[in-house]
Amino acid sequence: MIYTISIIPFIALFIMIYTYGVNIPFFDDWAFVDMIDRYLSGNLTFLDIWAQHNEHRPVTMKLLTLVSASLTNWNLVYGMMFSGFVAFLTFVVIAFQISRTFRILKIGGYGLLILFSALSLAGLSQYENWMWGIAVHWFLANFLAVSSFVLLLNPSGGFPCFALAAVCAVLSFMSMGQGFLALLLGLITLFLQPEPDGILSPGKWIKVSVWVAITALFALIYHTGYTKPEHHPSLGSFLSQPMDFLIYVCAYTASSLLRDFELLAIALGTISLVMFLIVLVICLCKMRGNILYYRSFMPWISISMYAMGTDFVTAISRLGFGWEHALTGRYTTMSALFYVALVVIVWGLMKDFESERRASRNGRSVEFAANVVVSVMMALSIFSSIRMFHHFPDFREKRLAAMETLVNSADRNKLLLIFPDAEYVIQKNEILKRHSLAFYNQ
Repeated sequence: MIYTISIIPFIALFIMIYTYGVNIPFFDDWAFVDMIDRYLSGNLTFLDIWAQHNEHRPVTMKLLTLVSASLTNWNLVYGMMFSGFVAFLTFVVIAFQISRTFRILKIGGYGLLILFSALSLAGLSQYENWMWGIAVHWFLANFLAVSSFVLLLNPSGGFPCFALAAVCAVLSFMSMGQGFLALLLGLITLFLQPEPDGILSPGKWIKVSVWVAITALFALIYHTGYTKPEHHPSLGSFLSQPMDFLIYVCAYTASSLLRDFELLAIALGTISLVMFLIVLVICLCKMRGNILYYRSFMPWISISMYAMGTDFVTAISRLGFGWEHALTGRYTTMSALFYVALVVIVWGLMKDFESERRASRNGRSVEFAANVVVSVMMALSIFSSIRMFHHFPDFREKRLAAMETLVNSADRNKLLLIFPDAEYVIQKNEILKRHSLAFYNQ
């Protein structure tokens, strides 16, 4: 029953995208018009696929863009729908791991966690990403990273699961730069696996060695010819502004829940990060020499550290834009993933404590508190989605106005609603028109 209910947020999301999505490139989407032009003209090279976009090499997203150009004439609403589908796949993997975690711990009653995961991953606070074709690389990177951690900790998967986990981690890296964290955290996950006799087994040694080789190889390939984007601020900003750096990190953490309440976002983000450090220490203590706790909690530690690591890396590279930049809509996708993992860990530890003291009043109080934590987080997620709802029709109106300008050569200022350089859009629009792409194929 809970799985059926959990699908409702995604159904609502798809309805929102279908209703308010507009088939017109938005901001960074325009950067890929030339690539599509070369593809349709027969002049595409591997370097076009491999080329940087900002600090990323979004190979998977570029390939999907070319597929879209071939099958749908680059209908960006289909791309938005695909982002929702990838988010749903991430939810499926998350729900599977929640079920597996609490089967291992022999704890039931985790239905609220599955529902909270659905509400978070399909949350409307991510409206900017839901209404943006290029944003599929956020969802791909997350889905592949989460899948990698879950596969790596499959006790019965053997080498096939290990190999697939490595492939997912590499593809996450080839979706967004933060995907490199999937490779690093995969290595940490392998190192932390308890050994019965405390000695590194041959199987574990082989897996660690292979993972190290893959990580080093793709780090080298990725950074060959890499250049820092000119328009990005100095990477040293966080050294001269340590307090703003911490504020950025805390605000980023809570962006999916309170992105339009700056002070509350900073406060909640601070509390959440402190809570994560506390439960991390508890989990590491429980996992020492205990393979069941390792298999139960390590996937969630990896997911939360992946999201938190992205937070820190983003703060280092983007602090020059000001700490308020942390509340930008695109980062809500990472924040939502962080809270899913954190809430699962907190609930799991509390329920584990309760099961150990089932007969005592203490245990019953902890069980009640665990469910209150999830319920409060669910309420915050719903509250955030309701507050963000009005952005969908607003986005639609602005993009329709920009589309009318491109079709009828109307007020050029309206093009600034979809890109900061009107002349650039007008130039790329000729390519769309020539190939009957996007709204010219409606």
